[in-house]
Formats: sequence, C-alpha cells, structure tokens
Amino acid sequence: MTTCSGAAHVCAELAGHLRIQGVGRTWGQRGAGINTAGPGIISTPMGQGELNGATGAAMRIVSEISPVTRLSTPEDIPAAAEFLLSACRRGHHRHPSPH
Repeated sequence: MTTCSGAAHVCAELAGHLRIQGVGRTWGQRGAGINTAGPGIISTPMGQGELNGATGAAMRIVSEISPVTRLSTPEDIPAAAEFLLSACRRGHHRHPSPH
C-alpha cells in the first residue's frame, strides 16, 4: 500500500524528471547539457527510519535493482555534483555539441 508521503515522493520525482526533460531539449538545442543526480535512498537517520518502516521492503527492492546496490551517503550528493560540474568544465559531455 502506498502512503500519502510515498505517493507525494513518487509524484515529485516524476515532476523533476519531466522538468529536466523539458529544459534539456531547450538547452540541448543551444549545445548545453543538463545533468541531474538521483541519490536514491540516503543513509541518514530519516532514511534508516523509512527502511525500518512500512515502505522498507519496497525501498530495499528498489535499492537492490538499482545500478549501485548500496545506500547513498550524505557525502555522495555533493561529490556527484562536483564530479558532474568538473566534467562539464573540462568539456566532457555525454553527447557531442551540435556546433
């Protein structure tokens, strides 16, 4: 059963994904790239509480089938952002610029 907070989280994730898709097309036409970081389940007291709560079983399944089968740490988020930003500064993009 999905809780209200669980449904809200899913809706927020979808909205973020759709927003990035929309701006990605616009900025892609200008030769720019858009990156996002989806850390998944973060190992914080709140994340651990959710894992031990009603949605824990579903969260563990999502974590197990994701490419990285471990919980994210709070330090992973700024590290991922730093990596993505430094790669962009150096010109390492996933897709070549159309120009």
